[in-house]
Amino acid sequence: MFTIRHLQLLLLLLLLLLLLLLLLLLLLLLLLLLLLLLLLLLLLLLLLLLLLLLLLLLLLLLLLLYYYYYYYYYYYYYYYYYYYYYYYYYYYFYYYYYYYYYYYYYYYYYYYYYYYYYYYYYYYYYYYYHYYFYYYYCYYYYYYYYYYYYYSTTTSITTTSTTTTFN
Repeated sequence: MFTIRHLQLLLLLLLLLLLLLLLLLLLLLLLLLLLLLLLLLLLLLLLLLLLLLLLLLLLLLLLLLYYYYYYYYYYYYYYYYYYYYYYYYYYYFYYYYYYYYYYYYYYYYYYYYYYYYYYYYYYYYYYYYHYYFYYYYCYYYYYYYYYYYYYSTTTSITTTSTTTTFN
């Protein structure tokens, strides 16, 4: 019926069951540990990803800042240079143009006026004197000639007439 041998067997079975339970518990613990490790790894991966994202964001910000600074600097420099260049050349051109224009205009006007005046004066007086000289000369010559001729003819007629009368 129930012997020692049965008891031994039962004890062995119980021990085996206990060992199996312990093994199962150990396996469960190992599984839990593995799960925890996996979770930790996942968390670490997530942290790494976050860090990478942060680094990328920082790089982008730096790039943006650099770009903005460069653009701003370039734009400012370009604007300043362009403005200075434009200002300088505009005023240079302006003064040069006006100087040239006034000089040229003054010179031209003066020359033209002088030339015109001289020309006018010279030719006017030349023609005037020439014309009057010619006119007076011609007139006097003509008058003198006419007078001389008239006087000569009249004297001749008178002389002829008196000669005829006396004969």
